[in-house]
Amino acid sequence: MRVMATISGNAYAFVFDGNTDRLEGATVGIAEIPELTTIAGPNGAYSLEVPDDMSLTPFADAEGYYPTHVQTFHTRGEDLGQVNFQMPRLDIYKALAAVAGAEVDPDTERLAHTAI
Repeated sequence: MRVMATISGNAYAFVFDGNTDRLEGATVGIAEIPELTTIAGPNGAYSLEVPDDMSLTPFADAEGYYPTHVQTFHTRGEDLGQVNFQMPRLDIYKALAAVAGAEVDPDTERLAHTAI
């Protein structure tokens, strides 16, 4: 019986205004297990060992970028590859939130309500 699985992929800047940065140094983790994190290496690449047979929601955070979660996955005896993140720069996020009239929490500067 398999005990661990691997989630891997890349952290990218959201492609906007010509920015195609890969986010080396981004923190990647699992929302359900906050202490389980890794740091993206060169080209934003990361790999993280996670419990198998569990529902997991990966997230990424990088200085100067809006933190992002992706969909929830359930590991079922197989590794998950190409679990990638695209994160907008904070200035772009704030401009788009203002244009959309989105409510931003003044304490955290994050969206008060989110949806996919």
